[in-house]
Amino acid sequence: MPAGNPDGGQWTDGSLSGNLGLFQIKPRERRRDGVQLAGELPTSDGPDQPSTEPPRIQPTRPKKSADRTRFLRAAANWLKGASRIGADIFTGAMNNVEWLKEYHDLIHAARDEPKSYEELQDGVGKRRPGYDDHHVVEQTWAEYFGFVRSQIDDPSNLVSIPRLRHYQITGWYAKPNPEYGWLSPREYLSDKNWEERKRVGREALILFEVLKP
Repeated sequence: MPAGNPDGGQWTDGSLSGNLGLFQIKPRERRRDGVQLAGELPTSDGPDQPSTEPPRIQPTRPKKSADRTRFLRAAANWLKGASRIGADIFTGAMNNVEWLKEYHDLIHAARDEPKSYEELQDGVGKRRPGYDDHHVVEQTWAEYFGFVRSQIDDPSNLVSIPRLRHYQITGWYAKPNPEYGWLSPREYLSDKNWEERKRVGREALILFEVLKP
């Protein structure tokens, strides 16, 4: 895979840009046909494993963004399987912690159950708190390998997904994967056609419990 930035400029991740809080990210922001598209930054190798115990709520804001992200993902995953009463108690406790108040939307969105493809498409362009518009076929790399923007930004390639899942999926694309001969999914797709890119993109949505199988 090419080592440089296919956009021809500096990378827009935390290694070369400033701190934007939770994820230490400067998102790649693009506007196409009125849709603001979120950044692509790896944060996870695969889906988080659910726990029977709720994560410990720290009263003070963790200094490291990785620690904050780890808690938010753990909280969202635990809440998905918790009883209604347990979830209400836990979210009430989080709401009393000052540093967590700004992340309520992220946690709430990440609790979503998997949806149909059509349901995921319904939220595109609405800019809901805690959600991102996501290209099922990765936009930057598809453009780099010669696919046109009209195909990349076609409504059939856009879904609205929880932001925490979005970051996890992007991270998954960058990591070596035994399913692809220990290439990363991104490397595997470097010489593949649109249909194969779309298939892998949908598999990622299923893997991270965004799309119904």
